[in-house]
Amino acid sequence: MIDQEKQDGLKQQGRETAHEVGEAAQHQAESYFSQQRDYAADQSHKLTGALQKMADEFDNQQQPYLSKPARKLADSTERFSKKLRDKDLRSVCEEAQNFSRREPALFIGGVIAAGFLVSRFLRSSSEHRSGEDSSDQHTSGANTQPNRSSSAQNLRADGRNNSGNEAL
Repeated sequence: MIDQEKQDGLKQQGRETAHEVGEAAQHQAESYFSQQRDYAADQSHKLTGALQKMADEFDNQQQPYLSKPARKLADSTERFSKKLRDKDLRSVCEEAQNFSRREPALFIGGVIAAGFLVSRFLRSSSEHRSGEDSSDQHTSGANTQPNRSSSAQNLRADGRNNSGNEAL
């Protein structure tokens, strides 16, 4: 009987802890989303300004066929920026769910494209960081030879490995 009470107490404590962790993760995700949303809205607003300047320049050069589309695009980016600022994480998730139900093929294609873009971004970020690391080593006088771990990479052009022995 006492063991059952301890088990029930531990189960309840586990549920409460899981609930607290879930709430903390949700708050952290919402905070991160808000930061990124605000950054994206700011960038969109800056793009709006650049497009408006471009449209003004086209007007100054008396090129209305180019200034009208630029102004239209500027208006669209400004509307996007304002709408973006009004969104919270929950509404964005709901819109994504609704869109995925209405257009599943398009949604899946978009997810694949987004995954591709994220992987390219991460790859270029890591290459950029490794480039900075090697330039830091070069400027500090450290050995800048890459660390080669596989035997295929240790082969020289004459078929010998870096220790001068003939490769197998």
